Amino acid sequence: MTTKIVTDEYGTVRHYENGQLHRVDGPAVTNSDGYQAWYQNGKFHHTDGPAVIDSDGTKYYFLNDELLTEAEHKRRTQSVPELQTHPLKGQILEINGYRYRLTPE
Repeated sequence: MTTKIVTDEYGTVRHYENGQLHRVDGPAVTNSDGYQAWYQNGKFHHTDGPAVIDSDGTKYYFLNDELLTEAEHKRRTQSVPELQTHPLKGQILEINGYRYRLTPE
């Protein structure tokens, strides 16, 4: 794994991992006018909010490079409370000799 942080002459900071824009603990691209972009493995991706915040404050929501409305992003990323206490949570299921622990997404 090769990690690299590059700052250009305009103050734009880019985080790379294995040659692709990537960062899990913050935006992979930031610049001085307020632009921020979250990437994972070279794709726009952010589960906790917008993946792009433009310098004018406009927000764009992406999961795995797919542009979504804010409502669709929220629907796909919110936890389903009833699964947190489901009676099968944590149980082990065996299929064709492979064991799987059941966990909520």
